[in-house]
Amino acid sequence: MLVDNTNEIIDKIKQATKNACNEIGVVGTAEVKANTPVDTGKLRRSYTYNAEDTKVEIGTALDYAKHVEFKPTNAGGRPHFRTSIESQTGEFINIIETHLGGI
Repeated sequence: MLVDNTNEIIDKIKQATKNACNEIGVVGTAEVKANTPVDTGKLRRSYTYNAEDTKVEIGTALDYAKHVEFKPTNAGGRPHFRTSIESQTGEFINIIETHLGGI
């Protein structure tokens, strides 16, 4: 007799994906904060993440963050966000594999 475990497997995949997104948010935000230039510390403290079922958003609501990130370095810019996220790509893949690998 066959037992249909499809719904259980789908639920496990959804939960594992949600857990992976949350962990990616924690790791990614920590990396961004570690590499954020500090004058007053306001920008560094402002970075947060929002993890949903299948996506993660890391960012800040501070308007001047984009100027720090995208202004040319010879004009005072100090890019940190993109390089931080890119440096963690392998770690993000490992997190996903770890959470989904046991299903």
